[in-house]
Amino acid sequence: MRGQFLMKSNEPPVEKNIYADKSSLILDWLLRLGIDKETFSLREVVEETGVSLGLVQKVFSALVSNGILQTEGVRTAKKFSLQKPTLLLQNWLDHYSIVKKCKMWTYRSSFRDKEELLVALKKSKLSSKVALALHSASEAYGHKNTNLNTLELYLLDPTAKSKLEKVLPLKHTPKKSKVLK
Repeated sequence: MRGQFLMKSNEPPVEKNIYADKSSLILDWLLRLGIDKETFSLREVVEETGVSLGLVQKVFSALVSNGILQTEGVRTAKKFSLQKPTLLLQNWLDHYSIVKKCKMWTYRSSFRDKEELLVALKKSKLSSKVALALHSASEAYGHKNTNLNTLELYLLDPTAKSKLEKVLPLKHTPKKSKVLK
């Protein structure tokens, strides 16, 4: 006999990796903006992050089942509140691996230091296309954890890569460049 059966299982559903790719924009929003709000809606997060409604629903569903988000209301009137931000951050640290998800390119620039690069980036109006990443982000928030003087950027808009290479006179150094898997 062939067919599919819909049966309820006592086993919890397999948790999807909500700590990678675009879902990280949702998690970032929750920890930066959602933490200060008493309640927020799915649509509010969609509008402010630019992420699809389906992905926000998927992430929120996983976070509700883990007790990180709490819901009130039903259907389109449903509101959410962040109950356990520390647990969210800890889970994110435990599950997310930038090494598995990102292509990394290494460059050299004619600028003297990171500060000159950041000034040029702001003048170019491309700063909205990138976000500080790794050590650079840590240092920007006052938590310098290395003596490296590098600038790590995450491309929010991958189409801006060639423009950034021109504006910040970047020379690709292929020997150090790797696609991390």
